Amino acid sequence: MPKFSKASLDRLLTVHEDLQRLFFEVIDHYDCSILEGIRSPERQRELVRTGKSKTLNSKHLKGWAVDVSPAIPLTGRRKVRRGCGTSPASSSALPLVSASWTGSDGGATGTAMR
Repeated sequence: MPKFSKASLDRLLTVHEDLQRLFFEVIDHYDCSILEGIRSPERQRELVRTGKSKTLNSKHLKGWAVDVSPAIPLTGRRKVRRGCGTSPASSSALPLVSASWTGSDGGATGTAMR
């Protein structure tokens, strides 16, 4: 069964507990890495400045978003990790995953699909 690396777990623990619960369910079925959790305003401004984000009002700023990379088996023990949505060729190899959540505080809601 897949499990998060220490780095992924540390990043996941920076976000809202409902999002944490969601990804603890995901890791039971799909191998993935958490690339980024909560962001500082400075980090978000840098991502906008470099064109890697389009908004200064990201859900990452409030702990309502994570960047995730699936582990894609290639051959034998080798795996490649890529950010979600960055590789159309790799997406066809992954099973369909859909998840929805509503914050326990009635706040943020979201839907994640692949």
